[in-house]
Amino acid sequence: MELTGLVVPAANAAEEAGRLVMDLPRLWATANEEERRDLLLSMLEL
Repeated sequence: MELTGLVVPAANAAEEAGRLVMDLPRLWATANEEERRDLLLSMLEL
């Protein structure tokens, strides 16, 4: 496998998670029932 073909994410995963948590009220308010379920399940995953 060639390392040159790998894509490195531009943003740090922890920083992105922090932004999503800060935006959670807006995300929840605009989400439909299925999207809310997905959000909740992703928060509860261990």
